Amino acid sequence: MKIAYRSVIDTLIAAIKKRGADSLKDLTLVSNNGGTANGGGLSPLVESGQISRLIMSFLGNNKMLEKKYLSGEIAIELCPQGTIAERIRAAGAGIPAFFTPTGISMSDFPSCIFLCTHGV
Repeated sequence: MKIAYRSVIDTLIAAIKKRGADSLKDLTLVSNNGGTANGGGLSPLVESGQISRLIMSFLGNNKMLEKKYLSGEIAIELCPQGTIAERIRAAGAGIPAFFTPTGISMSDFPSCIFLCTHGV
């Protein structure tokens, strides 16, 4: 049994794929991952060629995504999951950029140094 949240996402992905690459293409998507090897998640959109850029925190085991990335068909931006969530929140609130200590070892740098990133 699928939970309602997942069912809604699957329905939206199926509807976008049904519209086809002629109608909906060059999509930039933000997700935890790029789909699964067995066709789950964003895999249908990766296979149909409708995605041109993915912002995600985990690459996963989607071989089709790997192939399209290595051939230059899809651009991938890896970003920590918490930073992705904050980028979405910041963009929705009209905040163009924010500071985050993500990726910085605080033992190596003074605590006042942060990474500046932009909203999605």
